[in-house]
Amino acid sequence: MACSCHAACALTSMFALPRFILSKDPEDGVWKLSDARGQVVQRWSSKQEALRGTALRTAVRGEGSVRIESASGGFQEERTYLRAKVPSRTPG
Repeated sequence: MACSCHAACALTSMFALPRFILSKDPEDGVWKLSDARGQVVQRWSSKQEALRGTALRTAVRGEGSVRIESASGGFQEERTYLRAKVPSRTPG
């Protein structure tokens, strides 16, 4: 929920994108894309396969923010798809 004291907070919640996490499953070694509820959306045998071409964009149905973790579980990078939803200029 957005805080009412900052215009930027209101804009952030207005243009919120679905969030996903790409991480390596320690049990079976596959890479899985999970949504905000922890539900597995897609699985790949390697990280390279997940990051190749438009595999991630297709898995998030063209819209979302994907946090990509390293094999050890730490943060590596974040990719955002469908930037047209986010305004290029914000007031203030």
